Amino acid sequence: MISVLPSQRHRALVTCDGCRAEHMETVDRPGRSSVCGERMAINTGQVAAKLSARGWRVAGRKQLCPGCVAQRRAEGRQAQEVKMARAAPATPAAREKAAPGGAAGAGGVAAAVVAMPGAEAPRQPTRAQKREIVQLLDASYDVKAGRYVGGETDQTVAASLPGILPGWVASVREDLYGPAGGNEEIEGLLAELRRELAAMAARDAAIEAARAELAEARGALAGFLKRLEAIRAAVGPKAVRA
Repeated sequence: MISVLPSQRHRALVTCDGCRAEHMETVDRPGRSSVCGERMAINTGQVAAKLSARGWRVAGRKQLCPGCVAQRRAEGRQAQEVKMARAAPATPAAREKAAPGGAAGAGGVAAAVVAMPGAEAPRQPTRAQKREIVQLLDASYDVKAGRYVGGETDQTVAASLPGILPGWVASVREDLYGPAGGNEEIEGLLAELRRELAAMAARDAAIEAARAELAEARGALAGFLKRLEAIRAAVGPKAVRA
């Protein structure tokens, strides 16, 4: 949660929605004041940008500190590893050991061969997991812009939810929200890159113009020098010494 401090339009109090840790952030550009200036708004856009640079996760009106972000990602990875380990096919030795009677039945009679199971269908999220994905996508995806907000992606959303696979997030997003479309951070970097390229092109044009002007001045001086040499040759050395 981002809240403005009383009578301080340049400072915001940020509270982590996970552990409730508090952080003070300063902005260069204040927000707008309401009627008569009784209530003041903070520049949430600049606050969100600064928080993202500090490692916070900003998704709509929810903010998570770097510690909570790391913890949720670790929990998500751990849950995925456990599920993958459970879903991994057993080795032939393990299947033989798990068969009735072990490797051989009573009296040395070999146990029946256990049939290999067919390929399992891809796992699907439960209804509760789908609700969790939708709740986070509501705060992380801008439907009008057709992209994620901040630095969010399918992978970061999945990492924030224990046991959720990125493919599930991508499927729900495609069905209910829109295309991946990058995110605000990528768009901001692209815009900055375009500005830098335009500035470089302008500097190149200025340099070329300066070179052309210099060449013109050099040509004018060369012509003036030829005229002086011609005058000197016409009047002779005595006139020059006089």
